[in-house]
Amino acid sequence: NTLKPLLDIGDEVVAAWWNPNLDAKRQGKASWYPGRIVSYKTVGTAVTARFYNVKYNDGDELDDLEDYWVFPKEDYELTMKFEKMGRKPIGVRRVFDKGSSDRWMRDVGWYEMTVDGKKRKFSRLTEAMKGIHSF
Repeated sequence: NTLKPLLDIGDEVVAAWWNPNLDAKRQGKASWYPGRIVSYKTVGTAVTARFYNVKYNDGDELDDLEDYWVFPKEDYELTMKFEKMGRKPIGVRRVFDKGSSDRWMRDVGWYEMTVDGKKRKFSRLTEAMKGIHSF
């Protein structure tokens, strides 16, 4: 799906982390830490999901993190900045597909903005923010 950011090996991310010794099934509340993608696999055809292997900056590693648990670092930091200010980006709307079987589309969503009466869609907040200034 083009509305999901497809991360690549070496990309800087912020990803969910659970202590594998205490929560091997990853059912508890996740903590979020910076790291890099070390590998990934794509699963599915009609609805695809990527499962990422992440090496965190502190040296820990987790494998098979589904895409909705892994965010581009730049987007994560920008989202946290807006949340801290208690604001939303002007001109950019976050959209979710609550009926989707894909957790990224249902729980994380994508970004839209309208320029000259045309709706434009972006997989990343940083792309949408750049889009505001390029039209």
